[in-house]
Amino acid sequence: MDLSDEGLIAHAYWLELEDHWPHVFLGEFVVMPNHVHGIVGLEKPVTESAQDVSVAATDEQAKDSNNAMAALSPKAGSISRIIGSYKAACTNMIKSVSTEPFSWQPRFHDRIIRNSRELLLIENYILSNPANWQEDQFFKE
Repeated sequence: MDLSDEGLIAHAYWLELEDHWPHVFLGEFVVMPNHVHGIVGLEKPVTESAQDVSVAATDEQAKDSNNAMAALSPKAGSISRIIGSYKAACTNMIKSVSTEPFSWQPRFHDRIIRNSRELLLIENYILSNPANWQEDQFFKE
């Protein structure tokens, strides 16, 4: 896969995930023209710490609103927070160096890999994905 400038940023930032999230380890990944496939592992359970939720407001209504939003937000160290941070960092860098429009899909697909057989199948899928790009509905010559 020949990566565009945007793809090179997505690739480089993916490799930095372990630097920003010490409990993360990376498996196989590939940056495609319109999406990324990758394996992200978590080495320990995610726990919420005191710094994860902050309530700066002083009146009760604002505190309740902040607590409600904190309860809905992805928890620190979760896959949702990690992928959200990755997408935000890539977007900020890409938009700072490119005049082309850029955006991600609004969500992402995740799957728990339960055993070594599933891991091998998913790794094979990721590694063979570039060879299947011409069959993708978004492929353009």
